[in-house]
Amino acid sequence: MANIYNYNSKNYELVIGKTRVDDYADDTKITIEYDGDFKSLTKGVDGARSVNQHNDYDAVIKFKILQNSPLNLAFKQLALTEGEKGTFPVTFINKGLDGTMGAFSAKGFFKKIPTLEIGADSKGVEWEVQCINLKMA
Repeated sequence: MANIYNYNSKNYELVIGKTRVDDYADDTKITIEYDGDFKSLTKGVDGARSVNQHNDYDAVIKFKILQNSPLNLAFKQLALTEGEKGTFPVTFINKGLDGTMGAFSAKGFFKKIPTLEIGADSKGVEWEVQCINLKMA
């Protein structure tokens, strides 16, 4: 008998500082992309191999929220804050326990303020958060 798994995007949450992200726009809710490879392989001339462990867990989290969400103002103010006060903890939570782990970074920051497009209809606004040492939890 085949296994049956349930998927619900509502089981995944992103918390920026003390703010739980909601008001997601259409398409993809959250994207997490690590900057580099965790491991690499070195091959010797005689065929020996060495697995190299890289300890670079920096990652970018992208999320798109509605253009008219009040979260945009809060995130814009945080993005414009200079120095240490402009950094914040980032928590990714999986409440569904479906095999996808959560993650935590003690220090993240907004890479830039998203492009604002004014059109006939409201659009999604994509934010990018650079996370330093985003470790699976």
